[in-house]
Amino acid sequence: MSAATADTAGPMFLRFSIPGRERWVIEGLLDRPDVAGQIELILRNEQGVEHVKANAVTGTLLLEFEGTSPMQREAVRHRVMELLERGARASTDIELKSAVPGRVRFKVAAIAGSPAMAALVVQTLGEEDGVLEVSANAVTGSVVLRFDPDHRVPRDVVLQRVSEARRRIDDGEFVALPHPGPRRGLPAPVYWATAGALIAAPHVLGLAATPFILGATFVGAAITTAYGVYHFLRKRIVEDTDSGRALHRLLEHLRPFRRQFLIATVCSVIRKIVDFAPPIFIGMAVNIAAGTPSALFAAIGITSLGAQITALGITAWLVYIVESTFEYQYKSRWRKLAQDVQHKMRVEAYAHAQLVQMRYLEDESTGNLTAILNDNINQLQLFLDDGVNALLEIVTNVAVIVVAFAILAPEVAWIALLPLPIIAWIAVGYHKRIGPIYQDVHRRTAQVSSLLVNNFTGISTIRSFGTEEREARRLESMSAGYLSINREAIDRFAAFEPTARIPIQTTFAALVIAGGHRVLAGTISDGAYASVLFLLPRFLFPFAYFGHTIDRYQRAMAAVQRVFDLLDKPIGPEGGDVRLPRERVRGEISFDNVDFGYRSGVPVLSHFNLDVEAGKTIGVVGQTGSGKTTLVKLLLRFYDPRRGRILLDGHDVRELTSRDLRNSIGLVSQDVYLFDGTIRENISYGSAGASMAEVERAAQLAEATQFIERLPNGYDETVGERGMKLSGGQRQRISLARAILKNPPILILDEATAALDNETEAAIQRSLAKITHQRTTIVIAHRLSTIRNADRIVVLGNGGTVVESGTHEELLEQDNVYASLWRVQTGEPSEKAG
Repeated sequence: MSAATADTAGPMFLRFSIPGRERWVIEGLLDRPDVAGQIELILRNEQGVEHVKANAVTGTLLLEFEGTSPMQREAVRHRVMELLERGARASTDIELKSAVPGRVRFKVAAIAGSPAMAALVVQTLGEEDGVLEVSANAVTGSVVLRFDPDHRVPRDVVLQRVSEARRRIDDGEFVALPHPGPRRGLPAPVYWATAGALIAAPHVLGLAATPFILGATFVGAAITTAYGVYHFLRKRIVEDTDSGRALHRLLEHLRPFRRQFLIATVCSVIRKIVDFAPPIFIGMAVNIAAGTPSALFAAIGITSLGAQITALGITAWLVYIVESTFEYQYKSRWRKLAQDVQHKMRVEAYAHAQLVQMRYLEDESTGNLTAILNDNINQLQLFLDDGVNALLEIVTNVAVIVVAFAILAPEVAWIALLPLPIIAWIAVGYHKRIGPIYQDVHRRTAQVSSLLVNNFTGISTIRSFGTEEREARRLESMSAGYLSINREAIDRFAAFEPTARIPIQTTFAALVIAGGHRVLAGTISDGAYASVLFLLPRFLFPFAYFGHTIDRYQRAMAAVQRVFDLLDKPIGPEGGDVRLPRERVRGEISFDNVDFGYRSGVPVLSHFNLDVEAGKTIGVVGQTGSGKTTLVKLLLRFYDPRRGRILLDGHDVRELTSRDLRNSIGLVSQDVYLFDGTIRENISYGSAGASMAEVERAAQLAEATQFIERLPNGYDETVGERGMKLSGGQRQRISLARAILKNPPILILDEATAALDNETEAAIQRSLAKITHQRTTIVIAHRLSTIRNADRIVVLGNGGTVVESGTHEELLEQDNVYASLWRVQTGEPSEKAG
């Protein structure tokens, strides 16, 4: 290890460096996750860099290299300091949104709203080596690159092409627009112009302005206007947008709930239709009270004005009962549907997260995963519970009001259509601005969650170093960032409704004036006029609340996209089809010419060969990084070797089912994890149905009985989260008891006695003779006393090579690496056999 000597007091310094790996400490990185993401993106694409991890919580930068030749440190320093100076602007210039082999998607702020910029970026990026296809969306600012998996297109290249495009456009060198691509239907203004023509047609063509003709033209204009609004919103909010793609995938997940969705939809529509009855009743009551009988009641034999008033009151009461019934039904059904969808997606996402590649789980923070599985999925409830119903109400409004207005007041009904295109235009502008904000909101939520999980997990370390105030300030800083972006979202949201109300209130005023003059002229009855005035707010004001719907939609889709991003992560090695039940496993293990590395170009095991006889105990020792724990991960198939194979009883482990393979192996690792439950539950974890006697026997073999019996509740004592109520040695013994109870044919002890005191270790050593009897056992240890009695001891060197192999006495006789380690640990000279 070699620490940096330059600028150790500055804003960035080298903490440690070993061949192929460096860790930097960067003060300016703290609480700047946007910059951390840009640092990762840029350095990841530098030549020779294999892995980058920038942590805004700890302010550290980890670099891993292909081979042992790192980047020039001054180049690293220059790159990072440049990004720190650029600050948050780096994330607004260009942001990596997703990356899978052969495909990457960026969000480029400069492209949004500039078709010429999008076209030029597509043209120039398409000329890059390895690029197969490029698309850029001038509405969302999204740039999608498909390329040969053997080539990578660095973010710097994209940023450079964007800068060049901006310069060429500013200089007037490029003015062409991108190809519009396939369109569905005509542009929205064409539909709106057609609607206006339909309204004007009777007057322009000199047709008789009869109620039937006026009503028919109004219906045609309303349908055309509504479709134009739908087309306009779909093109700009759903099609080819991040939220639209998330919506399409969500709809696929809703397929199993089609029946529930249909019933809830019917209840919403019926309730909304019935909700229009009161304004109609008001108009009828006005006419009857003015001496004009209702033709509807007269048709069923109720002719007197008094009887009609009574019948109208009873009818209104019955309608209210129906409305209340369907209101209960639609609210209940939408909420239940939301809960069911949440449950399905949470279970599906968690099940997938358990299977994703270990590399992703090791790199991803627990807080971020928790936020995805909890907070993000919970956002669905707001949208499904109320947002979908709001959309249905708007559609029902249009259908009912068009029919009602065409019957009641066809002469002035067209006025009600005027604000719809304006509200649609306002909604699209709101959508474009609020979408990126909510993506940032969810990202910052995950960062706060990650900090909280990390800090509470390491609370003892925080207290021991007295850094409570520092951590509180870090949380305050992160929470302030979350508060700031949420306030921006609130400001945007608060502006929508007042803005949308202006055209609505203008329309209402216009209808009051135009309709009033028609009443005075005698072409519209008093009751029809009253009904129209009461119906119009019910028709238009849901459009004012459309901002609420878009707000919930954007929150939900931004959250759901994070869930889908998790579901898109590739799963780890999948099991084969060959069954090998535990009772048939002998325990013969063979590593056959295995090559493996966590990062390409950095081998951990190279041409590794090792045979373990069934029923024998083998000890494995070696330097840190020599691949001891890697053997365990490969045997359990957390990873697969790049070359070679691993055999269990002659079967390639890749051919065995994962359940059979892992059921045959019991693992006790140095990093013990206990669940927040009782001691009995933790010992019997993985051994469902174990009796209390079997649990106690396993605890006895693990030398855990003595301390368990001293606890107030014995085996029913809770251990706390991660077993924090127990000491390290106690947790280790519980873990060993758990593996013993599983009774696997293969037992792996990975530093299993590292946390034990000498007396307890000696006691467990005595038990190991019973535990390992007729069981294949692999013991990985730094304490050589742990493996002294092993049937064979293997000493690993750098690169995962076997440098020595033999019994304890044979290795001491050879007086090589093992003998040197033995003398260091015991302080005694080696005793040579014979």
